Amino acid sequence: MKLKTMILSSAALAVSATMALADWPERPVTLLTPWPPGDVEDTIARLIADRMEAEFDVPVQALNRPGGGGVIGATEVANAPANGYMIGNLVIDLVTSHVALGNTTYPIDAFETVGIYVTYPFILAASADAPYNNLAELADYAKTNEISLGHFGYGAIPTKVTFDVADQLGFSFASEASFEALDCTTLSNGDADVINTTTQQVQACLDSGAVKAIASYTNDRIVTLPDTLTLHEQVDGDPIVLWGGLFVPKGTPQEVIDKIAAVAAEVMASEEVDKIRQATGAELYWQGPEEGKARLDKDYKAGVDLLKKLGEL
Repeated sequence: MKLKTMILSSAALAVSATMALADWPERPVTLLTPWPPGDVEDTIARLIADRMEAEFDVPVQALNRPGGGGVIGATEVANAPANGYMIGNLVIDLVTSHVALGNTTYPIDAFETVGIYVTYPFILAASADAPYNNLAELADYAKTNEISLGHFGYGAIPTKVTFDVADQLGFSFASEASFEALDCTTLSNGDADVINTTTQQVQACLDSGAVKAIASYTNDRIVTLPDTLTLHEQVDGDPIVLWGGLFVPKGTPQEVIDKIAAVAAEVMASEEVDKIRQATGAELYWQGPEEGKARLDKDYKAGVDLLKKLGEL
């Protein structure tokens, strides 16, 4: 009788767990972006949060938790219960280079990949009156003049790529500094001569002609900046691009991951996202859990190789 009771109890627990997964979500969900509001990933997060609310009939908060180059917010996601109620809207650095450099308390396998949805329209930007229009001209100028670089942090992939480009072209920055936001005022105030940023953060200045892009950190030329050469058109190699995606804590049930991924895929195929694509030049798409995980693994290895090349590992 005891054995029969144990078997029935185990079966009841299994059924209960399955029902709990089927009912997810039953309470509010948080979609955390570890950056200030206003950029591409923040806009997409809010669209996904709105769609999840409509789909699941529970509140979904699109929360911004900036600080520490994104590590503070990513750590909060990594340490959350693996139950689907905390979703991280993270970029490549937070799951590759920051981990490899030991900047995080969480390991490389701290997250499950829900999917990747954006290759950022990332650029190296300068004031329109700067005496250089491409990387070769920047290198020549920097060899006899002091150039300061503004970036999103020392562990950020674009920062590492920029240092590698400078090495290849035989120059170094006289100074460099990390910023939580890099926009028009960073250049107009003289805080930096060139900045690593996204088109969305300097779009108004690009439109007015006050700022120019001298390189794009993308696979193809940005559609809104067709005359700006990509990095791989200006230097040797195939530099790592900056992408962003959705992640949940390790151990989150696959059924929950699939539900989140299904909603995100719908959003990324929407007219709203197409308008963002046209306005910003961002590459917007959907790579689901398996494809996203394969891309993460590939880029983690590429990031480690780059850090070794720069002598940081």
